[in-house]
Amino acid sequence: MAYNLLASESTVHVLSPTEVVDAVRATVQTPTHTVIAASVVPQSIWGTAAGSDQLNQYAFGIDWLLDHTAAIAAVGTNSIDANGLLQHNVTFTVAYTPAGATTGPLTVQVDVPNAWLEEIIPQGGTSVGLEQAQATINAAEAGLKAMAGA
Repeated sequence: MAYNLLASESTVHVLSPTEVVDAVRATVQTPTHTVIAASVVPQSIWGTAAGSDQLNQYAFGIDWLLDHTAAIAAVGTNSIDANGLLQHNVTFTVAYTPAGATTGPLTVQVDVPNAWLEEIIPQGGTSVGLEQAQATINAAEAGLKAMAGA
């Protein structure tokens, strides 16, 4: 699975209040659902197989979640974390349509941190981050079902 690189720019990635790394902010489009989101790749691996692997995994994770959960849309977003630092996310819109509904679906938005989606999955292994993202989306769907009395 490949991503479509839409833009890239040099930046500084702040990892903690005391740690920064030179990086490239890569805006990509996923191949299946054409979601646009940005991943921050360390400058040290930009242009290498490891950098491409990170972007491929990121795009794959977004599309996989849209295919295997109640998420119906996604977009790259940012928020501020508990330390006051910028956190890169993908915001998924999760939907549930109650049986017999005469209106559209109930929806809620869920932020999934990029770190969960950028985790490289070893061959034959699993992704803890992708599992966390799936569980977060599934919990949002369960909340919608409970709200609907299902």
